[in-house]
Amino acid sequence: MKKSHKAPTRKRPIKRAQKTPRKISKHPSTSPETQMIQVLKLGVYYPDYGGAFHGLARGEEGKPDYWLFSATKNQNASSTFDENAEYAKTLKVGQYNDYHMPTRRELRLQWINAAPGQFESEWYWSCEQSALDSDSAWSQDFYYGTQTTWPKDDRSRGCAVRRVPIR
Repeated sequence: MKKSHKAPTRKRPIKRAQKTPRKISKHPSTSPETQMIQVLKLGVYYPDYGGAFHGLARGEEGKPDYWLFSATKNQNASSTFDENAEYAKTLKVGQYNDYHMPTRRELRLQWINAAPGQFESEWYWSCEQSALDSDSAWSQDFYYGTQTTWPKDDRSRGCAVRRVPIR
């Protein structure tokens, strides 16, 4: 039997995924909110965004999805709901002053994605009032992960977060 003397076909090179993560582009004429982001690590502090990254949050009621960042400065443990709300409104970290108290969903995201030691194992206020009692607000336990309502004049911890819309 005769063997064929065809020239071997050349194989196309295989395109491989890049092994190194892409970095945040640093175009000087754009703000951090409009910069292209490829990789952010959970629990890591990003000065260009004014806080520690806690993940992607789904926008509600037609609002865009957003990245959630929490300021590294936490309110002390002896603050009421109103004191924590005022703290979040007046907080300025670097160039940012658009902080607010987190919602219940945002507190859950923080609890799930926080770096070890980032939060005390205590209760933190949310901005959400109880539907059954206007004198109570929702809180998140950063030890067990439970949520419940507390009277607004009780003292607890607070944190401030900022939302960076994804466009």
